[in-house]
Amino acid sequence: MAWDGWWEYAGQEFVNAQRTETYARAAGASWFRGCISSDDLGPIKGERYVSPWQDPAPWSDPDYPESYEFWGCYPLGITGVEDSTRVGDVVESVMDGGTVNRLRHATRAVVFNCLLVGASEAACEYGSRWLRRLLLGAACGVSSTESCAGANLCYLSSEPCVCWDLPGDEFECLDRLQRTLYRVIFNNGPTVAAKQPMTDGGQAWTVQFTGVAANPWEFTLPTPIVEGFGQVAQPYVSEPIGTVNMNGPIVDDTSCLTPIYQPVMDPSCPAVIPPPTVPQNVPIGCYTPPANWRRRQFTIPKEHIPLWMDAVPVIEIHAPTSASVRNIRLRFYADIDGDGDITDDICAYCGDIVVSYIPAGQTLVFDGAEQEVYVEAPTGIRRRADALVFATDGTPFTWPVLSCGFGYVVTVDLPQTATPPPVDLSLINRAA
Repeated sequence: MAWDGWWEYAGQEFVNAQRTETYARAAGASWFRGCISSDDLGPIKGERYVSPWQDPAPWSDPDYPESYEFWGCYPLGITGVEDSTRVGDVVESVMDGGTVNRLRHATRAVVFNCLLVGASEAACEYGSRWLRRLLLGAACGVSSTESCAGANLCYLSSEPCVCWDLPGDEFECLDRLQRTLYRVIFNNGPTVAAKQPMTDGGQAWTVQFTGVAANPWEFTLPTPIVEGFGQVAQPYVSEPIGTVNMNGPIVDDTSCLTPIYQPVMDPSCPAVIPPPTVPQNVPIGCYTPPANWRRRQFTIPKEHIPLWMDAVPVIEIHAPTSASVRNIRLRFYADIDGDGDITDDICAYCGDIVVSYIPAGQTLVFDGAEQEVYVEAPTGIRRRADALVFATDGTPFTWPVLSCGFGYVVTVDLPQTATPPPVDLSLINRAA
């Protein structure tokens, strides 16, 4: 699930086996024997490696001539990506057995064992400083360790190769191999474990460092499914396409009321003193749910849903510049039989998201991968919008997860007289 030959953190490449092997070979370092390089990585990325003097190597700095004698950070072994982070705390009973608490996915730790190689001790010393700075997560400004948010750690799931036998652009196969861990902070190292001088003056330093992903899943690149739903007749941008229904029924929530469970009491026994009642009507800001909704819907074909992985949606709702958007609801239904019909059980939704307000001319983004909700202005400024999104009954929503290889129906509900805004939806696959 992870190839050791290429890694990137916060948009900065720090491991590239082909680059390092090429530079060491060009410098005549006969003591260096690479064994990871893929000759197709550079061409697929549109790069050609010659030497740090000729290439725009990530670490090159004209103010430090020794930077051109540093050949890179070469992977010896990277572990932790393939491991499951699933845990369940066990509470032992006084008598036999015990209780296993709810399973959860803990943070993911990725351990890097690498080799800093260069033509001199000064070169490796420079490379060590470069690596330390890069792993802070930002070339300039606030680092990930200061913001507590972390940065993206990107890598390839397997060794890349040019797909000469596939139709289309043979270099596009890199996209299907790219994986991302979100909110990663390198909280340990790099620590120099050993320094090995060579007879020709070269140096090889063994280093170790660890990155911890607060979001434990590994994600693929987004796959756009629909763009402009509600405004364009054919919103699908990926094959195969699904079906669209813009003239759906008027629906209400009377058939999906939450049942009230009360214990059965023996009337001949004294009544148990009931606990204080929970308030039944908690106001949700200025949100007033409509009496009923006009339903529109589109389907996600099963070909976009993995069988042994999960898919999470990234939803963008674009408010027109002339007016704000209020009271829009999205629900996800499993389309097991593939007919796009949810009338057999309209209460069997696996995702229930109500957006109470979007400012005019701005876009609300519901990011199921990062698990963030924010409003983005045309200028690119983002503001948190957690208070604008909740479930129909006012409780916190649950992030929808699509799985099992069958299709889904996405319903977009609005008050009867409201005009639907453009809705975009992309899917990102994830593995636990």
